[in-house]
Order: sequence, then structure tokens, then C-alpha cells
Amino acid sequence: MIWIITVVMGLLGILAGLWINKVASFKKIVLGLRLAAYAGLIAALLVIVNEHQRLNFFRTLQQWEPVQATIVSGQVIGDRAYLPQVIYEYQVQGTTYQDTTFFNRPSFGGRINRMESAENILRSNPVGSTLKIYHHPQHPGRSRLKIHPPWDFYGKLSFAELLLTLSLMVITLRIVKGKLRVRTPKYQNPSSKPTTPSV
Repeated sequence: MIWIITVVMGLLGILAGLWINKVASFKKIVLGLRLAAYAGLIAALLVIVNEHQRLNFFRTLQQWEPVQATIVSGQVIGDRAYLPQVIYEYQVQGTTYQDTTFFNRPSFGGRINRMESAENILRSNPVGSTLKIYHHPQHPGRSRLKIHPPWDFYGKLSFAELLLTLSLMVITLRIVKGKLRVRTPKYQNPSSKPTTPSV
């Protein structure tokens, strides 16, 4: 699905470049803008490839099996980047396992807000309460709280697709303008008359 979106956004960028070339008149594209377009294209492709690999990883997580876990401890950790650390236990086929989660909280934002957010999460998940977690079917000691892509996955992918579109638009404009300059004949003054050789 990611590659389909990438191809579509790339084609939109090329079509936009061709359309702007027809309706607008640019004297020249600044060198810095062209370099930024090439750099943006490379960066966008790298992000898209990376996010595609992450998507494959989360697809494998869909095979993990759900189980109820019990919270055994919880505390706020960190000096600046406060995070809610919760330790939970769960059983698979009679064996008890223990793991830790931070509830996928980002470690940025205002210091007070981070502390309050971490404390609110711990109050909402006190010791003794249960969580739905997912464990690896072949390695039950490995578990996760979430098996779906996090919030930043969609933000990075959307930004990369937009950057890809803009970069291809600028590059397309550059290519089309270059071809037009090559094909345009040199200007001749219509008032000038051909000279006849003297006898």
C-alpha cells in the first residue's frame, strides 16, 4: 500500500510540474532550489523505504497472541524526559513472564506536562489492574502493549510523500525547461536583410 501511495504522489508531482510549466513563465530555477529538490527526493525515498520496513515489522506483530497481564509495579522514571514505567506479569501455558511498558509515550514536551501525563497514566493503571498485551507465539517472554504502528509512523510517511511530490515537481520543471532551451532556435531580427556578396 505504501508503494502505491508513493507512485501516485510521485506522478502527481510530475504532472504538477508539467502543468506549472505550461501556465507559468519562469526565467530560471535557482540553483539552490534545484539542489534542495534533489536532496528532498533522496530524503523522501529514504524515509519511505524505512517506514515500509517498519510497516512490515508491524504486520508480523499481527500474528502475536493476546493475553491478560496484571500490573505489579509502576513509577515515573527520568530526570527530564519523564516516562511512566509499568511492570506487568502474564502467564502462557502455566509459565509466568514479566515485562515492562512505557505506554508508547513520547519523551518530549513541557517538563510539567510530561510529569503530569506520566502520573495520570499511572493513576489510570494502578497496581493490580489488568492490561491486554500481546506475546510472541514462539517466544512467550517477548511481549508488547501495542501491535499497530505508532502515531509518528503516519506523520513521517505523510511528510515524505509531500516532500516527494514537491521534489519531483521542481525536477520536472527543470527538465522541461532544459529541453525547451535546447529546441528553441536562436533569435533572428526580422528587420535584418540577408547581405548579398559584392561582385
